[in-house]
Amino acid sequence: MERGLLMERTAPHLVHAEPFVLPLTPLVPRGQAALAWAGFRAGDALRLAARTARATLPAPRRLSAAEARHLAPAVRPEGLRGGLLSWDGKVTDDARLVTALARTAAAHGARVLTRVRALRLTGRGAVVRDELTGEEGEIRARTVVNASGVWAGHLVEGIRIRPSRGTHLVLRSERLGALPAGLHVPVPGETNRFVLVLPQGDGRVYVGLTDEPVEGDLPDVPAAPESDIGFLLDVLGCVLDTPVHRGDVVGAFAGLRPLLDSADTGRTSDISRRHAVVGRDDGVVTVVGGKLTTYRRMAQDAVDAAVTAGRLTAAPCRTARLPLVGAAPPRTLRALAAPRRLVRNYGTEAPAVQALAAAHPHLAEPVLEGHPSPARNWCGPCVTKAPSTRPTSSTAAPASAWCRTTATGPCPPCAACWTMPGTGRPRVRREPRRRGTAVPAGRGPQPSVRPRRARARRPSSRWAGPASSRVRADW
Repeated sequence: MERGLLMERTAPHLVHAEPFVLPLTPLVPRGQAALAWAGFRAGDALRLAARTARATLPAPRRLSAAEARHLAPAVRPEGLRGGLLSWDGKVTDDARLVTALARTAAAHGARVLTRVRALRLTGRGAVVRDELTGEEGEIRARTVVNASGVWAGHLVEGIRIRPSRGTHLVLRSERLGALPAGLHVPVPGETNRFVLVLPQGDGRVYVGLTDEPVEGDLPDVPAAPESDIGFLLDVLGCVLDTPVHRGDVVGAFAGLRPLLDSADTGRTSDISRRHAVVGRDDGVVTVVGGKLTTYRRMAQDAVDAAVTAGRLTAAPCRTARLPLVGAAPPRTLRALAAPRRLVRNYGTEAPAVQALAAAHPHLAEPVLEGHPSPARNWCGPCVTKAPSTRPTSSTAAPASAWCRTTATGPCPPCAACWTMPGTGRPRVRREPRRRGTAVPAGRGPQPSVRPRRARARRPSSRWAGPASSRVRADW
């Protein structure tokens, strides 16, 4: 439900649908493939229950070996028997999402303090310290919510947190080649753990993530250890045609998950990612667990508990209907006179950012030499790109797996191009083969070359033009 709200209402400029391919290599047993397919179907059922439009998150589907090779060209072709295509929400910039959330809260009366550390909490306030000046002070409140992540147990007694470290690698796109879609790479020996390959569209690819327990003192900025980097590279080497080495890693970053400790769990990967709200007698409400994409529901549950604990009066929660700064319907975003890259980071504020860069050219200079690379002509919307170029039979790729062709090659599939307009159902129509042409090996018997007499057909409402030049309206 939360990802549907982000994509359709609260932050459609920052969260969009992203295709992911699970390649069915010889290392993926058929039983594990069936379990993954059942999980994808269950996720689609949850999408239906949350009333998220299929056009927003298309349905999963099975891929042939040719389709899997088209969407995952970096995967080793030997033994590839197909793939599973699924869709999920992808945050363009997590920092931009947090900033938009804080600005939206400030616009509705919230007071946002940065670079302030909480030292002690009570049911009536908190003792804080300004990290810039070192000055300490007290903030008084009728009720307090402790949402300090992995440090929640340091501020409130009785809260047991098991921090888990997640590490991402940063690779150059040219090292993996064209990646029209993300990848789900199963971890060998595990039934429900995957490594994700996430193309960023700006010359970078993220690979992650790990799930390792953290012992001892918690660092303010966690580092990515060599053990995590080696683990991710080993998993990648199981499926890639060209292995990635340690020297190909141009960066790495890590984060800590605030998992609620439970006596009946062993590994941190087995602990539920659902959030929990814990109240105390002194009135402090603690919220732990969860994920970034479920922040709104976490906040709603925490505030509801705080209202009850403090015996406050409050109106019903309306954050599910409240767009963040820069948010607008997709049609409005597509009509903005600004580069797509700016729209996908700033939404309706993109024209103002572009005007600011025009007035002060030094602001448009890259912070890091060579980054970002020139934006590729990704989908979104496809109507802004060159006319469609559908593959021929020699490409061994169906028309449903093709979107548009640009100077940099085929762009990845998007929800608008992969699905039938207005329905969100996946396209299944394949490119027709001309009679008399050779059939690639494994593509079926040779079609008959005997000419057939054309028969005139009555045009219907689903077809446009005369019988000799009919074109499906949905193409």
